[in-house]
Amino acid sequence: SFPFLTPPPRDAMEKALLQLLQLSALDENGSISTTGKSIARLPLTPTLGRVVLASATSDPPCLRETIDIVACLSVENIFLNVETEETREQAAEARGQLYRRSGDHMTLLAAVQAYAAENSDRKAWAERHLISHRAMQSVMDVRKQLRAQCLQAKLLPKGSSFSDGDDEGVRAADEELTERVLKAFLSGFANNIARLCPDGSYKTFVGNQTVAIHPSSVLFGRKVEALVYNEFVFTNKAYARGVSAIQLKWLEDLFT
Repeated sequence: SFPFLTPPPRDAMEKALLQLLQLSALDENGSISTTGKSIARLPLTPTLGRVVLASATSDPPCLRETIDIVACLSVENIFLNVETEETREQAAEARGQLYRRSGDHMTLLAAVQAYAAENSDRKAWAERHLISHRAMQSVMDVRKQLRAQCLQAKLLPKGSSFSDGDDEGVRAADEELTERVLKAFLSGFANNIARLCPDGSYKTFVGNQTVAIHPSSVLFGRKVEALVYNEFVFTNKAYARGVSAIQLKWLEDLFT
């Protein structure tokens, strides 16, 4: 009933309300929930806000790691585009130590942690890894802001304090941490899940659309049981971009 000068289409409003319901940001009566109020305090989209909240309540919490990834998703692509076969090979070699088998989310985490741990010359580090130094500076700014917001919202333990590069060393992304982080992302991106079909293609859970893993993904050319993705893009065909491998059994824990 808000008197917009140019009201959005009704179906767009309905989709937005449905998404907020799925994120538990609204209750069944359409009123904002406690979760919704917490999401609204964060300077993020509702989906990313829900991810941050889920990471704070996982056991044990993985909020710091999730903030690092969310900060990357809130700015331009940190990885410089590579056009030719030669530069693709060069990029694969330069970024090899950052790539994670689980996919793009944990790869972003590795990149942020390595950049934050670089104390001598971050610009040179970025150039060596074919990563945008400007984008990484923006990531560090967003990261700092999100950490401050989460401290204020009491999502981080009382007394937590950290500077730009304070990460207690670069943590290895072990399987248990990876599972906790990706489950947090499933809380916000439950509609962005696709599973592998017998014919080798991926089909989305919602809409049953065929999608391919985007060529820029760490998982490009690989087959995994199921995947979660950040965005659906359509060029010459439908692509899932920002992709990580998940296990179907995780969905039973989350949605039952």
